[in-house]
Amino acid sequence: MAPFIQSSWESPIGRLRISVSEQGDGTPHCVGLYFPGHQPTPKFWSDDRTELDWRQHDFVRHIVDQLAAYFADGKFRIELPCHFSGTDFQQQVWHQLTLIPAGTTRTYREIATLIDRPAAVRAVGSAVARNPLSIIVPCHRVIASGGGLAGFAGGCDRKRFLLNHELLEQELLEQELPEYEAGVHTDTRNSQSTTVTTPVATIAQPNAVSVRVAGNRPVQVTRAAAIKTASARNAKQSPPALA
Repeated sequence: MAPFIQSSWESPIGRLRISVSEQGDGTPHCVGLYFPGHQPTPKFWSDDRTELDWRQHDFVRHIVDQLAAYFADGKFRIELPCHFSGTDFQQQVWHQLTLIPAGTTRTYREIATLIDRPAAVRAVGSAVARNPLSIIVPCHRVIASGGGLAGFAGGCDRKRFLLNHELLEQELLEQELPEYEAGVHTDTRNSQSTTVTTPVATIAQPNAVSVRVAGNRPVQVTRAAAIKTASARNAKQSPPALA
């Protein structure tokens, strides 16, 4: 992978660290979006590398524009060319994350079932925790089977903010929720760089994909009505089939 461009942007929930790689043909792709103190340690970030002002690079500015639009509208559909590097198992999990619509959630157990690994719930938790593209690939929409928020690389306060922003059930978010300790599963069947595709993705290069996070722009309704609608949708919606 080509050398990284590193930048950052002050979002409503704190600084977001942006990592971009210009591929062999010179096409830039987002490879990392992290919070300060991100755990596990970000794969595509180095504190020793000089940060570029986000205004000075067209593609980084495009990423910031997309993120700003999302923070203005929780159902905004983020569309960015992204490059993923991970094992086959991680790729499958991250693919499922891109299928979770804004305003809904999946559990770790549901994700494990969708990738035909129903016993690998803790392994799914570990893969979710290692998602390199926070918000863009919405790992914040994965919760514990008991309804708790579980963990988040940027902290549960940020996770709660993002779910509230997307109009999830108020009663869920007002609970005192336990932290989730991810497992330490490692799957080494394929450690080469591959890509995650979604039903709405457009593949431009073998290792490049335009990721669209599922979601539609909301109609103008009251917050109470939106929460009620999201709750009903969660209750009725079946998990998406694996593509």
